[in-house]
Amino acid sequence: MRISARCDYACKALVALALHWPSEEPLSIQTISESRDIPLRYLVQILIQLKRAGIVISVRGKSGGYVLGKAPQKITLGEVVRNVQGPLLTVEQENNKQDVILNAMWSDIAHFLDHEMDKVNFESLTKRYKKRESAEMYYI
Repeated sequence: MRISARCDYACKALVALALHWPSEEPLSIQTISESRDIPLRYLVQILIQLKRAGIVISVRGKSGGYVLGKAPQKITLGEVVRNVQGPLLTVEQENNKQDVILNAMWSDIAHFLDHEMDKVNFESLTKRYKKRESAEMYYI
């Protein structure tokens, strides 16, 4: 199992947009890139892909940029991963009868991962970020 850099960047960009929610003012690509340390050239491609999936909406114009296409609690980690990278665990099915048990196990694990990723939404992720930021601001 491997999370691609593209998928990681997509999640970071969505965290930036979710932290900005519910503001209807779009965040520029430059702002997202700088705030989450995402290379600009990758971010452009990723946001286009997320737009096609209906996860973000682009706003044109001088003060344009991107906003979430739906509320952060309705965007799951699983949805993002499947749209950006595809399945986390791919199982190549063998026609060999000796591998039926092993193939079934891999398939069960893949379904489990999908199910668990669908439990995590971007509202819960932003709460973690806000909690961490408030803990870091505490000085003695």
